[in-house]
Amino acid sequence: MALGTSPSLVRAAQVIAVSGILCLCPPGWGEERPRLQAVHRGAHAISIDGRLDEPGWAQAAYTRHFIERIPVPMAEPAAPTEVHVLYDEEALYVGVRCHLIAGVESEPRALELTFDSFRLYQDDAVTVKIDPRRDSRTTLGFGINPAGALIDYIALDNGRTFRREYDMLWEAEAFVGEGFWSAEFRIPVSALGLSDLEGERTIGFNVTRDHNDRLATYDWSHLPPEFGPVAALYYGSLSGLQGMGGGVPLMLLPYALGGYRDREGLSPFEGKLGGELRMNVADNVFVEASILTDFAQVDLDDPVVNLNRFPLFLPERRPFFLSGLEIFDVGESGVAQLFFSRRIGLDDAARILPVLGGLKTYGRRGPVEFGLLETVTGAGQADEASNAAVARLRYNLTDTSHLGAIFTHRGLVSGPGREGLFGAPNLGFGLDGAVRFQDRIELSGFWASTLDEAIETSRVGHAAQAALQFRGYEVQPVVSVLVVTDDFDPAIGFVRRAGAARSRAELPWIHRTSDYGLASLRAAALAELTTSEDFRDVLEQRFHLDGVVRWRNGFQAELRAEMISDVVQTEFELFPDVSIAPGLYQGFNVRAALRSPEGRNPSLALIYNGGDYFFGGAIHALRLEGTLNLGSHLRWFGATDLAFMDLPHHPALSTFTLSTGAVLAIDNRLSFETNFQMNDVADRAIALLRVRWRYLPGSDLFFVYREDLDLLEPGQGERSLTLKLTYRFETVL
Repeated sequence: MALGTSPSLVRAAQVIAVSGILCLCPPGWGEERPRLQAVHRGAHAISIDGRLDEPGWAQAAYTRHFIERIPVPMAEPAAPTEVHVLYDEEALYVGVRCHLIAGVESEPRALELTFDSFRLYQDDAVTVKIDPRRDSRTTLGFGINPAGALIDYIALDNGRTFRREYDMLWEAEAFVGEGFWSAEFRIPVSALGLSDLEGERTIGFNVTRDHNDRLATYDWSHLPPEFGPVAALYYGSLSGLQGMGGGVPLMLLPYALGGYRDREGLSPFEGKLGGELRMNVADNVFVEASILTDFAQVDLDDPVVNLNRFPLFLPERRPFFLSGLEIFDVGESGVAQLFFSRRIGLDDAARILPVLGGLKTYGRRGPVEFGLLETVTGAGQADEASNAAVARLRYNLTDTSHLGAIFTHRGLVSGPGREGLFGAPNLGFGLDGAVRFQDRIELSGFWASTLDEAIETSRVGHAAQAALQFRGYEVQPVVSVLVVTDDFDPAIGFVRRAGAARSRAELPWIHRTSDYGLASLRAAALAELTTSEDFRDVLEQRFHLDGVVRWRNGFQAELRAEMISDVVQTEFELFPDVSIAPGLYQGFNVRAALRSPEGRNPSLALIYNGGDYFFGGAIHALRLEGTLNLGSHLRWFGATDLAFMDLPHHPALSTFTLSTGAVLAIDNRLSFETNFQMNDVADRAIALLRVRWRYLPGSDLFFVYREDLDLLEPGQGERSLTLKLTYRFETVL
């Protein structure tokens, strides 16, 4: 028998391969997910007060089987957690009782009171996580702490995209008792997007408890830590939901906006009415419309100084562009995307353009997901009125594998530049796909092309990427190649760097341990090579080694050493009157950070970045950030960045940004926030006072006073006063 066909050798190779994979995966990998059989609440009404004292809870589906995820995966939790589940035709009811450690904890931590804040997870907290379509990719999260502060969010593709701004209409209350605290949730079918379905419904389901005394996290259905907190792939199931849904869920979100603007060239008074409509027209099929889409600035982006020649990537905040648009995510976020919704309603100088209206539909029918979007934007200072359209199809081969296509269009609808049917269009077309093997090996990629006819000569550009990733328990290597040609220019997308090809390989190793008071050790090596799009000329090289030590008490230390080689192809302006000439710049960079536990008060972080790689000179940058809670009602926060640069042929340079303020929370519905930001590169400071009153679930009243100050010409700033009222109405037709 030939050596290559020996059955014994083939069998031996299979055993070695399987053994190797099992060594890289955690104990319990592949275990069956837990299940709950839902119980109808019957005639027993549930009052959402956090107490779990209604008779119906005694008959509810029940479990107390929780597993620790942090700091010791698969360990037994230090304190028990009980979950009760009921339902009726209109809503899902979840009750959770969190026992404290006897003799150690007198009461749970509850310092956060404001709505929709991630700081809630620095307290004790409970989060109900639901995968309503059971697609093993989507999470709707509903969280509460013992003070009654709430947060909701949507996580897509097992956490690859996370959007806290996604707002749903639901109820929850908390109660603190002797030796425990408890929470009650009522989550309507409209929040879950559930419409008519014949027979029994099963949804993906999980409950997570954050236990502050131990800085620990427990899950009902264990989430491997390498997959993160919203890995819907590992949720359990909640079945037996009979008759839940029905009719056509309808959501209306009108708003009224009024304000004063002290701004040259504009009317000092502004008034606007608009709103949004969402209908669940069929199971997993939605239609939404928006009229005069709101872009009122009731909060601030963090102040950032751009120390490079590439554009900054800022997140989307508008509700109409948050719900349902995950279907349009194609490409690498913040690097190369054919569609990026924040480009709609902003011109090239980041000035706000009025979005007159929009219409979209999205959903899933069987294995096919789809999305259609059309918006119309009014004229601005330098732009004519235009429209933007996106069409998307994705076929799901399995729960974790797919193939898809996307089409984008932007064209003029008025003005002298409009020619022909499509109005000097910018067109885009792309294909993408992902195949996952055994949940841990993923091969993914995309290809996209753009045609821009808004200039005298048409331009055709392309972008493509392929990536291979393995998510092991300790080793998680990733390799990828991305190519973006110089003419790739999606008018409603985002490109960080065109005319380049990036090859990247990263090998992280994470060791979780409880020895010596440690929680985990992480070491990683990364090599990145950027060349011209034809792979001939080297443009940038990066290689770094880094390590992170995390202790069980929550302290964390980080250290990175990096070698950088960067070719500047064309001269650019780094700061006013400071230009960087073309050439090769190389050197080393060191990054060090020390962070105190986020779940302790105060919380501080100190971060240093510095080296001799900075365009032929040196840079030393320091960031200090922290929060201090003075009880549960008052919190101070602040962050400052200070950088010193020594560039050849230029005097010493420095940059300074500051963001600081305080939050006074009267209760979990009414809060006052002050914020002061300063950026000495932009010679600008902003002072903001914001009052937010959530007078009804999903409905807010905002009062915002904002002062924009010109640091070079005192008295030449702008000021505004905004009053915004939203009302959320949901029903089933």
